[in-house]
Amino acid sequence: MKFVLMGVKSSSKNISGQSLCFDILMEGLKNQKIPFKYISIDVDTTSNLQKIAEYIKACCKLILFYLATIGKSKFIYIAVAQSKLGFYRDFMFIWISKLFGKKVIAHLHGGNFKTFYLEQSPFFQKVIKKTYDQCDCIIVLSRVYIDLFDFVDNYKNKVKAVPNGIPEFDSNQPVQKTYDQQKPIILYLSNLIESKGYLDVLHSSLILKEKYNISPQVYFCGNFLSNSDDLTFDNIEKAKEYFHNFVKENNLEENVVYKGLVQGETKDQLLKEANFLVLPTNYNAEGQPISLIEGLKNGCVLITTKYRDIQYMNLDKETGFFVNYNDPESIAESINSVNEEDFKRMSLSAQKHFKNSYSFISHYNNMLKIFDEYSK
Repeated sequence: MKFVLMGVKSSSKNISGQSLCFDILMEGLKNQKIPFKYISIDVDTTSNLQKIAEYIKACCKLILFYLATIGKSKFIYIAVAQSKLGFYRDFMFIWISKLFGKKVIAHLHGGNFKTFYLEQSPFFQKVIKKTYDQCDCIIVLSRVYIDLFDFVDNYKNKVKAVPNGIPEFDSNQPVQKTYDQQKPIILYLSNLIESKGYLDVLHSSLILKEKYNISPQVYFCGNFLSNSDDLTFDNIEKAKEYFHNFVKENNLEENVVYKGLVQGETKDQLLKEANFLVLPTNYNAEGQPISLIEGLKNGCVLITTKYRDIQYMNLDKETGFFVNYNDPESIAESINSVNEEDFKRMSLSAQKHFKNSYSFISHYNNMLKIFDEYSK
């Protein structure tokens, strides 16, 4: 089985759920010595012209690979985008692959593709439809997202749901965490984008302290980023300034810590220590957040919105709580309601839910089944 993988690996500058999943997939294939060709589609620039130039280079690499493996490679796997420039890139990869007679597996890690499609002109919608009609298989994160591609011919047979998954701990024993109701450890583990709800988490820290007389330890981990659905700030610097000023003006220096982007052992340690993982998101590109899966694995009680596939990732009052977007009071109220017995029960339920639904073995085996099917 020799094929092409086109996607983005995680790096010190770029880390996301999609890149982490791509890393894990590649690592699994390497460990099993399954031969493949990796072509990066990562471009570290804000210049659209430079991005286009890099995409053309990737197309050239793809063509050269096809020429060098005539009769050997059967399909291509592409981690596709849900933006206009990203579609131009994927358009080239898909059509080149079909010209060489390859089967195309497209993998969407977000949940906003239908909105992107509907926002385009009628002509461009036809281009998108015709392009995705060429795909032999389209992978989405959940059954919730199958209808994102209902404009594609035969989509009910083409679109397959494969939930994300991450490796389990070596030990089969559940993680036993300590919990101090007066000093809960709270983790926000995602890029600091307004619609992901980090401001709600920040404001809930003050409510916990002033209204409930609780002294939380709140860690914010991720890069400050802007997005098309931002409402409060028109640039990243203003967002950073507000965050740090809010902490200082409300005497939260001992409670709120901004860690920036965390990886490796630092991230693992934060997850092991955290009692709550909070992601009250309304992010327009949200799919199936890896941070929530990491939280479940580590026995964190989740506090999330009931948004898209998150409604199945978090089980209300079993693995965590649902709150409304833009409602820091409900976050604080949920945390205040949890005693030590509640926490231990929900922490164990979270780990059980992870093993049942989001283990890497299940995810990887489902991916291999698809790869094997389209390699024939």
